[in-house]
Amino acid sequence: MSNDKSLRVANPPFKPVSAGARSGPPCDQPSRPSANPPKWEYWKRIKSAAPWKLAALSLGIEPASVDADDAKTFPSAAAFGRHNLITLAIKRHFRVDDHRAVGIAEFIHWADSISLGLPPELRALTPPARARAPGQ
Repeated sequence: MSNDKSLRVANPPFKPVSAGARSGPPCDQPSRPSANPPKWEYWKRIKSAAPWKLAALSLGIEPASVDADDAKTFPSAAAFGRHNLITLAIKRHFRVDDHRAVGIAEFIHWADSISLGLPPELRALTPPARARAPGQ
């Protein structure tokens, strides 16, 4: 039995922390970078990726535009936290570490099975499974 049930999301995608949580005038607030959107044309040619990269793609973030270990490179603390949770879930489910790749098609299938809420561009990277004819 899997521990994936704890990852089910009622209303994907995750909503970022509101800006109102900080105090002080806006000019005193540290600015967060705008993470770049994924380069989907590039990702169409890729068959597998490290768990942290798949987690970034699932959030609509180009992996090359963030440092998976640095919260300041993410657009919000919530996005960084969500990224870490998804990365950990991928590693646990696929029994891989940071240095082993997971197939994008397998990731998409698993993410759909737990209602992760993927960007449509990510889902489009793999063709839908064709139904098998009887006897095949």
